[in-house]
Formats: sequence, structure tokens, C-alpha cells
Amino acid sequence: MALDKYLQENNVDILLDTLVTFPVMEGSVCKGIVAEAREGRVFYGTKVVVDATGDASVLYQAGVPTVEGENFLSYVAHFTSYELAEKFVADKNMCKFRKWIGVGSNLYGKGHPEGMKLFKGVTSEDVTEFVLTGRKMLFEKIISADRNSRDITMLPFMPQFRKIRRLVGEYEFTGNELDVRFENAIGSAGDFRTRDRHYQIPYTCLYNKDFDNLLAAGRIISAGGEGWEITRVIPVAALTGQAAGLAAAMSLSSGKVKDVDIPLMQQKLKDSGVLFV
Repeated sequence: MALDKYLQENNVDILLDTLVTFPVMEGSVCKGIVAEAREGRVFYGTKVVVDATGDASVLYQAGVPTVEGENFLSYVAHFTSYELAEKFVADKNMCKFRKWIGVGSNLYGKGHPEGMKLFKGVTSEDVTEFVLTGRKMLFEKIISADRNSRDITMLPFMPQFRKIRRLVGEYEFTGNELDVRFENAIGSAGDFRTRDRHYQIPYTCLYNKDFDNLLAAGRIISAGGEGWEITRVIPVAALTGQAAGLAAAMSLSSGKVKDVDIPLMQQKLKDSGVLFV
């Protein structure tokens, strides 16, 4: 709700129930986006496009080189119980009313069902199998308990894929860039798995030089190996999203995202609170 308020105060047009179907390309330039809306199929002309889909679907369909990831089966929900309810009442703390309950793998593959394939998440069939298998495993886990002693309060609203598809950009962030300083950095990111490790993310991770007006944001930027693990999480997604949005605005007149004035973009990012460590 806070984000809704912020977007509306800054005159951003929000379109709900609108599914991007495919980009319309003219050579290396994206001329617009076709979407399925409540009123039917619609076309939106574009000057610059930022793909923040989480699976690089716009970039992929535009013909931009991409790489597919692989995912362990992981299915996590919220649950509550009598014990948690008693703690909630005693401490008057809503955070104690529910906890996570999960099945399948942790971040590193421990718990992935033996013999089960890894999931890519790039087809409807793969996504469906991932979700239904996770639901079945969760149901089997909770059905053995007294049905009146605990309850699921929230199922995942989206498949819990971590790495689906990402951009092959002008630069690929690998996670080996600790203490490296980039002249075209868009800010600094941490590694959520540890402390006191800071990485600068270069702007060249956000685009492919052969496509004029397409940018990537979030977990689909050009990052491989450990770099993909570092950049796929929310704080880094926020950083790359802010930078991509700013770069898009700054390249409206030229229509070429690679020609952005880097020092000016960096100063604008710093002025808005982005850290360069």
C-alpha cells in the first residue's frame, strides 16, 4: 500500500490485470508491447522498456540472449497453531501469530527429493509440476497433525523459483568482484548470506549492447554463478530497478540505453540515497 501511494503521488500509470504478451521489435529496437487486458488485446508504444518480470520474458521474446537457471523444489507457506496463538495473546505481538512451514529444499539443495529433476520454470508444464508437487508434499506434512491444532494461513501467491532466466549483458557479474570499483557502477550490494561483503554492480549488467532500448531489472540482470545468488534477492532488485528506471528516463530522447550519461546518473542515484561503497 505504501508503494501504491508512492507511485500514485509520482504520476505513475498502474495497470492491474494486464499481462504482457510479447514485444514488437523493429531490428534492435522495441517499438512497443502487446498485452492482454480486461478489455482485450492492447498495444502500448514504447521509447524504452525495462523488463522486471523476474524471468526475462520480454527480453527473451525480443531475441535478446538469455540463460536459463535451475531450481530445487521448495514450497513454503505460513501456518499458525494453538501454541503460537497463546504466545501472540501473551506478548501482544502479531509477529508471533504465525510461522513459516516448508517442504523440499533449502537454499543449497538439502531436502530436494532424491531422484527429482531440477526445475527451470520456463514452461507452463514445469511451473505446474513444481507447484502441485510442493502443495502435495505440504499437505502430506500437515495432514498427520490434529486438524484443529494448527492451520495454514497463507499459501505462496507465486511459484518459489529463485533463478528462471536472466540476461546475457555487456558485462556478467560473477560474484568475484569483491572490492572491485566500476566506473559505471549503479550502487553497492551486499551478499545476503554473510556480512561485510560489498559489491558494486556495473550498469553494463542491465543491458545487451546489441539492443538499443531494452533494460533489465531485478533477478534477471546479467549475473552468473555466485553472482546470480547475490543479485537475485530483493535489496539488489530494488537497486537495479531504481537504476534501470532512471536510465530509461534519461535515455528517452536518444532511445539508446547504452548512451546514458553515467556520471550524471550516478549523482542522481547518490542524491536519492543509493550507497556506493
